[in-house]
Amino acid sequence: MGAGKLLWGYHPATKTWIPLQVDANGKAIVNMSAIKLNDLGDVRVPAPADQNFLYWDDVAGEWTYRILVDTDIPAGIARDAEVATAINDLAAAVTLAIAAIELNDLADVEVPAPADGYVVYWDNATSLWKCKAPVFTELLDTDLDTGWNVEQAADEDKIHGKVKGVEAFLLSDKGILTLAKQSSSKAWLDGDWGGIPTTTGVKVPLNTIVHDIQSEWNVRRLTGTADATGANKLHDADGGFEAADVGASVHNTTDDTFTTVAAFVDSGELTLADDIMVNGETYTLYHARWTCKEDGKYLTIASVAYRTTNMEDQKAHQCRILKNEGAFTSVVAPSSGAIQMNVIAQDILSLVVDDYLELGVWHNGTLGNMRLRGLVAQTFLSIMKVA
Repeated sequence: MGAGKLLWGYHPATKTWIPLQVDANGKAIVNMSAIKLNDLGDVRVPAPADQNFLYWDDVAGEWTYRILVDTDIPAGIARDAEVATAINDLAAAVTLAIAAIELNDLADVEVPAPADGYVVYWDNATSLWKCKAPVFTELLDTDLDTGWNVEQAADEDKIHGKVKGVEAFLLSDKGILTLAKQSSSKAWLDGDWGGIPTTTGVKVPLNTIVHDIQSEWNVRRLTGTADATGANKLHDADGGFEAADVGASVHNTTDDTFTTVAAFVDSGELTLADDIMVNGETYTLYHARWTCKEDGKYLTIASVAYRTTNMEDQKAHQCRILKNEGAFTSVVAPSSGAIQMNVIAQDILSLVVDDYLELGVWHNGTLGNMRLRGLVAQTFLSIMKVA
């Protein structure tokens, strides 16, 4: 074929021999500058995202990519030799004698001086694979809505924790802990409430919520007039009763008697635990109940302000924190002739999910006209989870 240094290759599609580019020694010249990482036979990285890194997948038998997590950092990382081996295998497969290339030789890779423990990641800004020491500022679950973050802003030195996409934990750079979703609530009696019977415990119709982080209060309240008489019944065609009203308190405001709802019949009829209602009498049906949503220890503080025109001397007046209709914490204070007396009770209670608390009162005065003072700082129940 002459004295020149030519190398010919057979083109099967055209069935012709074509000249190949060779060097002075007659070796084929192969231009590797356009080869990218995804062109290698054992590499699958078709669409890398920002900060992706390269790793070996034993199941697939190939190099692929994903977001870096803690467990991806081994004691030592050796990428160059592995990639070079893959490239040499490719060269052998096409019977080309080429020099081994390293990761940094690829067109879309820029890792000139890696240090021990560095990882390879995809940089969207430059459209290149680069390397750096791993820095972990966030730990997230699989769907990325729950986790921890220690660098939400540059050098802020705070620890953030979110649950279901909402920040629930913040430890500030002053060491102050804020639990934004921790159960905390307060409800109070807005407006004076009278007709408290003597020697009979009743529940206080707390009707206004100051705050309720976990929506644990129910202060539903209905008022109306009975339109029929029936044994142990409350009839009111316009009542708007619900099945959820079972267990609610009923106050006959005509004669100041009390009972609870025993059963739901329909929106205009309820069965009562006691026979206290007749046609034409007015009533208030009320819920004033806090229901626990998470097991734990809860600090409870209750206050009631008894008020009358002439409070009898040395009569007992209780403030009760009622738990599940049964056990209660109470404080008893003897009266001393004043027209108003505040009684405060507090406790730390062990509660489980669906336990409920209510505010109750009891007194043994005999003069009647006993009522509670309705002010936010006078008659209330406050509950906060502490452990």
